This record gives sequence, structure tokens and C-alpha cells, in this order.
Amino acid sequence: MSDAFRKREVLDARTRRLSKKYDLRTHYFDAECLYEDGDLALTLSEFLTKLLPEQKFRVIESLTPDQQQILVQVFYHDTLVAKVTSEFGGDYLPDSFYAALDSIPVRAQSKREMWMMNPRLYGQDGCYVSGTAQNLLAARQEGLPLLLPTETTDYMLEADISEFE
Repeated sequence: MSDAFRKREVLDARTRRLSKKYDLRTHYFDAECLYEDGDLALTLSEFLTKLLPEQKFRVIESLTPDQQQILVQVFYHDTLVAKVTSEFGGDYLPDSFYAALDSIPVRAQSKREMWMMNPRLYGQDGCYVSGTAQNLLAARQEGLPLLLPTETTDYMLEADISEFE
């Protein structure tokens, strides 16, 4: 593929093309999505349904034992694979959401992993992509701006995303 074509290709078109080529699944989301009871569990369920559809999870929302936070627990085959807590009245997904999301495929022994697209491209919105590590790396090498689970915020800030701006 020529460099001129790559520069003209918009992010959504590249995502669709590489998703088809590498059997990737995408999920676009709004990080400001917690408005009422049940929204945290619903959001986590949507991620899992779209990104790991071969696996069936049970997601339960309740209050923490001290009644001070919202608690979402994710079970796979009756085994707890993730917990997320959120403050009352917070409308943004908490940091614990992303940490839990990253750990679920490993704990559920999935063949797929979930990697975030560089969030600088989306503002309060975002996109996660799932696939095998090999396929995610191949898509990244072909220009999909994915963040490796081990990359720090510094990498995210330094990454060249100018072709998409």
C-alpha cells in the first residue's frame, strides 16, 4: 500500500479494513456514560459482549459493603474475574474500569486480548479492539493506533497520530 493512500485513509476505514483482515472486534464508547443505577454494569456487559462474544460472562452490580460506592463484579464460569468500583454521582468510567477490563481476558483464559486505541484520537469517547495478540500486533504494524497493555501514558502522549488529525 502506498504512503499516499495510507495518509488519505481515515481511521474508521482503516479500522474496518484491518478488523476484517485480522478478525478484530471493535467497541466504540463514551467514557461519560454513568447516569443512573445499572449503567456501570450495562457498560461493562456491552464491552464484553462486543469484544469477547464467544465467552459468556455474568455481570452483577450492587453496593459495596459499606454502602459508599457502586460495585460491579464480573463472573466467568462462576469464578470472579474482575471488580470495578465507582463513586456515586460520577458520570465518567472510573480508572478501575480500565484496569479490570485489561485483566478479564487473561482471567477468563480467552484467546483474545482487548487493547485500547490511542485515546488522544477520541476525547471523551474511545475505542477498544479485541483479537489475538498476534493479530493485534499485526494490525498495529499496519498503522492501527493501538496501545500495548504495557505502554505507559508517556507513550500515548508521544505517539505520532498526526495522520488522523
